[in-house]
Amino acid sequence: MTVTPSSLQVPALAGALRRHEAGDLGGARLGYIELLDQPDLTPLCVHQLAVIAANKGEHGRAAALFQRAIQMDGRLWIAYHNLSAAVGQLGDPVAALGVLIDLGCALHATGQRDDAEQIYARVVEREPNHYAGLVNLGTCLAHRGQQDQALPHLLRAVQLCGRVIPMLASCLRALEGQGLPLADLPDDAQPVGFVDKVEEALTTLGKLLGEMGHADAGLACHRQAIDLRPGFALGHWNFALAALEQGDFATGWREYEWRWSWDGFPAPRLQHPAPTWRGEALAGKRILVWCEQGFGDAIQFSPLATWLTGTAGAEVSLAAPRPLVRLFQASFSGITVVDQKGPLPEADFTIPLMSLPDRFGLTPADLPLDQRYLCPPDAAAAAWEERMAGTGRGPRIGLVWAGRPEYSNDSKRSLPLPEAQRLAASLGGNGFSLQLGPRKSEAATLGLTDLTPHLIDFAETAAAVARLDLVVAVDTAVAHLAAALGKPTRLLLPCVADWRWQDHHDETPWYPSMQIYRQRTIGDWDEVLGRLEAELSRA
Repeated sequence: MTVTPSSLQVPALAGALRRHEAGDLGGARLGYIELLDQPDLTPLCVHQLAVIAANKGEHGRAAALFQRAIQMDGRLWIAYHNLSAAVGQLGDPVAALGVLIDLGCALHATGQRDDAEQIYARVVEREPNHYAGLVNLGTCLAHRGQQDQALPHLLRAVQLCGRVIPMLASCLRALEGQGLPLADLPDDAQPVGFVDKVEEALTTLGKLLGEMGHADAGLACHRQAIDLRPGFALGHWNFALAALEQGDFATGWREYEWRWSWDGFPAPRLQHPAPTWRGEALAGKRILVWCEQGFGDAIQFSPLATWLTGTAGAEVSLAAPRPLVRLFQASFSGITVVDQKGPLPEADFTIPLMSLPDRFGLTPADLPLDQRYLCPPDAAAAAWEERMAGTGRGPRIGLVWAGRPEYSNDSKRSLPLPEAQRLAASLGGNGFSLQLGPRKSEAATLGLTDLTPHLIDFAETAAAVARLDLVVAVDTAVAHLAAALGKPTRLLLPCVADWRWQDHHDETPWYPSMQIYRQRTIGDWDEVLGRLEAELSRA
C-alpha cells in the first residue's frame, strides 16, 4: 500500500489505517467512508475499501473499486497491481495481464520508463505470447539501445499477428531467410490479449531492422505498415527515411511529404497566405522557400533554392533562421534572403525547402547539389584573417565534439568527455574549439583555443572555419557548414546514424570534401578515434 507522508498527517486516515492493519476491517471501513468527501484522500480511501472487499473474497466489488480509484488517480500504482490480482481471482488471467499493460503505459507516460519495462517483462514472463507485452517490451528495449534484446520480442509479436491477419503473409515471407531470430511457434499459437495498432509495431520493427543492417526486411515492415493503414503518417515517414538511406530517392522523397501529416513532426509550418507550390510553371512568378527542421538541413539543401532561378526562371526568396541569414545573403547573390521570423515578402507560391527534392525529382545522380557554395561575408572574413594570424604552428584543426542535448539521439552522436579529451590530445596543440551549447566550457579542459566567444552566427563561424585547415565534428550543423565551404571535414558518426549519411560508406555524395568515420560497433568510439588518429599522424 502506498501512503504519502502528507496523508499520514490526517489523524482520521492514520487511525483507519491502524485499524485496518490490526484486522478491524469494519472499523477501518467506516473510517475510510468518512473521508471520501476529502478530494485529496478520496482515491486512496476508495482503494482501501477495495482492499477490504478483496480481503472478504468479494473480488468483483474489489475490482470495481480498484478501477474507480485508478480513474480518480492514474498514479496510484498499487491500485493497478491490486486490480490485476482481483481480476485474476475472477478467473480472467488475460484481463489481469491487460491491467499490468495499462500500468506500464501509465508509468511510461510519466517518464518512469525503467519501471514500465519491468512491468512489460513480467507480463511476457507470465505469458510469452502476450501481444502488447511483447511489443511494449521490445519498444522499450529498442529505445534503450538494446537492439539484440528488443528484436526477438518484436519479431514474435509480428509473427503472432500473422496468425490472425492473413495480410501479413508477404511481410513474414520477407523476414524469413534473413538470419533473424524468428520464434519457433507451435502451429496453434495465437496472440494473447487485445491486438491493435499492428502498424505501429511493424514500423517500430522496421526501424529496428534497418538500424541492425537488415535494410530489405526493414523496408518490408514499413511497407506492410502503410498497407495495413494507408493514412499512417509515422509509417510513411519511417518508410521515407529507410528508402532514402538505401538511395531510393523516388520513393523516399515522395514519402517524405507525409511529415506534415505526422503529429509528432517537430518543425512547424510557415504561416503565409500564398499556396504551396506543386510544380506549376514559375516563369515570372515569385516563390518563397522557407527553411525547416535544423540548421544542418537548411545548409545541406539551400542550393536547391538557387535551382529555382536557373531552371524555373522564378523570383526566389529564401526565409532562413536568423543565425543563417548573413551567411546565406553573402553566398546566394541571385536570391533574396530574409529572416523567417521577420516580415515575409509577398509571393505567388511558397514551399518548404526539403520539399524541393520531391518537386525536382532529385536522384543520387544529381549529387552533389553544388560545391563550395557557401562563403562568409567579406567583413567577417577579413576580421577572422586578422584574428587568426600567427595562431598555430601546424595544421589548424577545428573541433566539435557534442550536439544539442535536446536532440533525441544526442547521447549516441556526442563524444563522452574522455573520448573528446583523447581526440583533442591527438591534434598536437593545434586544436580550435567550435563547440557551442552546454558543453562549450569543456574547451579549456581539452586544451583547445576557444573561438566560440566570437561565433555569434553562422557567418562568423564560416569565416572562422575558412581560416582552418581541417574540421573534425560529430553530426552537427558545423559539419555541414565546413563541408559546404569546401573545407576538408572529418565526420564522426555513431553506428546508427541519420539517413543522409547512408550506411557503410566512408564518403558522401552530398559533400566531396567530407570523409566519414563511422562506428563499426554500437558505442565504440575507441576504434573510430584510432582510425582518425592514424590519419592525423600521417598528415
